[in-house]
Amino acid sequence: MNDMLAMLGCWQLDAKAVRERMYNAPTPRERERWHAVWLLARGWSAAQVAEALERDAHTIGDWGEDLQCLSRVIDRLTSLHRLTNSFCFAARG
Repeated sequence: MNDMLAMLGCWQLDAKAVRERMYNAPTPRERERWHAVWLLARGWSAAQVAEALERDAHTIGDWGEDLQCLSRVIDRLTSLHRLTNSFCFAARG
């Protein structure tokens, strides 16, 4: 399993769900980014995706880094939420 697919799994997304988001994206920009994510999830390198989408490889890499950063933020927020709920439950009990 590649890193992109593993990261998408944290959000309960797989390649099929990403493809559906790509087809249903409301704007060309969002469609292009979902397309890049879908290709990365299928194992394409950033350079291959950049060539296919006629973008700079650094741009594709930046999009991937943005998603990784967002994933880490969501993980931390989820952990904080669990911790807060545990604390509130213990305080009530």
